[in-house]
Amino acid sequence: MIVDQYGKPMKRPNKKKMATFKDRFYNSYSGAGCASDKSQAGYYGYSYIAENKELLQYMYVGSWAAAKIIDIPVNDMFMFPRTITNQETDKIKKLEEIESNLNLNEKIKSAIKAARAYGTAFLILITDERRMSKPLNLDSPLLNLKNILVLDRFDAAVIQRTTDITDPNFSQPELYNFTFKYANELVVHHSRVIRIDAIKPHSVNSWFTLYNQDWAVSELVRVLSSVEQEESMSSAINYLLQEASVSTLKVPDLKDALAGAPDSDNIDALVANINDFKSIYRTMYLDKDMELSRLEPNFNNFADLFDKFYLRLSAAADIPQTRFFGRSPSGLNSSGDSDMQNYSIMISSKQQEILVPIYNKIDMIIEKILGIDESIQYEFKSLIDISASEESDIELKNAQRDQIYLANNVLTAEEVRENLKKHSVYTDLSDIIDNNN
Repeated sequence: MIVDQYGKPMKRPNKKKMATFKDRFYNSYSGAGCASDKSQAGYYGYSYIAENKELLQYMYVGSWAAAKIIDIPVNDMFMFPRTITNQETDKIKKLEEIESNLNLNEKIKSAIKAARAYGTAFLILITDERRMSKPLNLDSPLLNLKNILVLDRFDAAVIQRTTDITDPNFSQPELYNFTFKYANELVVHHSRVIRIDAIKPHSVNSWFTLYNQDWAVSELVRVLSSVEQEESMSSAINYLLQEASVSTLKVPDLKDALAGAPDSDNIDALVANINDFKSIYRTMYLDKDMELSRLEPNFNNFADLFDKFYLRLSAAADIPQTRFFGRSPSGLNSSGDSDMQNYSIMISSKQQEILVPIYNKIDMIIEKILGIDESIQYEFKSLIDISASEESDIELKNAQRDQIYLANNVLTAEEVRENLKKHSVYTDLSDIIDNNN
């Protein structure tokens, strides 16, 4: 028998009605969890801006906050160029010459920004091989790098996917068709493309909702409400500032004048004359029966309001206020060192996640061009000096990332080993693995 809190018998719940309930707390007296509960009425839905390039462009160009959210992390990833660690000086100079001729770092930077703004962007590797729809052949005598083109997802279409589940590229596009404003369309094999994604799905089944299954989603979608709120708040404050001091003039018999008395035509002329005298002589002339006063608004709490909102905006951007606004740190941690350390670790993680795969693929071609037998190894200088324990935390996160990629067949064990060796984590990794086997 079911009893209530007072020990009185209760009816058994209707299982059919209970089946319609969701996993949440309900209280019919207070309205918690029920139709009258306001906290249960909100929900997340599809963002229309994700598929509209014009709106994304307008937001990036027109909003200082949106531009900073897109640009700052990418600019900081390139604050210090990568340092080649295992090549002789003459090889490094030749490599840097190739990078300079291609304007490589600027193109990579532009591609990452385009991916963050539009969802997906591409670096298309142009060689002397004319059959761009065929896989890239690293042993081809025509292998070189004539140019690297940057395009975004709105200039691309998927015309064929990889359906072989044993292929590391499974479920991803096999062939792309790119549209150029100043040239013909081009069909390109995925091996000749470096794809960069912003917000992407976690599984091979892609998006389940209205988002385009071929592409990732813009970073601006996540911060859209915060950016719009900033614009609305700034506009509202600007309006209040324009109305900060409102003059009021008490005029005798004004009600009768506005009701159609003979002197009604003179009201505007009266105010105009008063303003003219003030502008000429800097003196306000009033009749003895008139009274001028001002209504002053209260702006005492606006500074705190802005600070709290900008804290939320920088949190949405995942950028410390000291970097986002170029201002001194505030709060309990007045030095701001902790924020910048966390931010530096985040930038280092993004370098490993985004820049390393890009450089690795381009280096494979450069190694062939320059006749380099071993993989080019390099490192990125941290934005700030970090301790050994913090560096170990980064390595742990990278190891967890690699483990996830291996489990989902995104990377092969050989690619992980090559990456570890390239960054001098284990310089003799291949020999160690061979001995263990």
